[in-house]
Amino acid sequence: MQIFFSLKNKISNLIKILDKMSKSKAENEKIVLEYLVEQNRPLSAQDVTTNLAIDLGKTSIASILEKLASDNRIKEKIYGKQKIYMALQNEDIVNTKTNVRNLDEKIILSKAELNRISQENLKMESQLKSYGDKVPVIELENRIKSVQDEIKDLKTRINSFKSANTRVISKEERQKVVCFFFKYFLIH
Repeated sequence: MQIFFSLKNKISNLIKILDKMSKSKAENEKIVLEYLVEQNRPLSAQDVTTNLAIDLGKTSIASILEKLASDNRIKEKIYGKQKIYMALQNEDIVNTKTNVRNLDEKIILSKAELNRISQENLKMESQLKSYGDKVPVIELENRIKSVQDEIKDLKTRINSFKSANTRVISKEERQKVVCFFFKYFLIH
């Protein structure tokens, strides 16, 4: 009876080990499949073994790849002695053509919009160039104000000269004074 219980324990331990191995094998299959989909290029068993970060040998990876290929989850091609594996492209061709057609329409609409905006830009640039010689209204208003201030200043100076006892001289008298000034100050 003791032999029976020891065999039963050994069998249950083996079943547990096999369960762990089958779970880890399923996980490893999932990891390998995800890696192939992520890379999206053909890879050999050696490439997968060296690039994948799990502790499995080349034979284990090769058996996983062959199982995935037999389950039609990946595609297998044989080139001479080497087997190459790649992820299946599951896109629907009709759906892809529709997407391409939609993208082409968007491109055409975008190009039309670009042309329209470019034309508007050219019009605005030509308007801006035509306004380049013209002075803005704000600057003109500032100039008018400064000229009005200068006129007020000159009027006050004229009034101060008129109110002071000043005498207006003629051109001949002015020329005599200037000649005298040059003669007296420049010679001496």
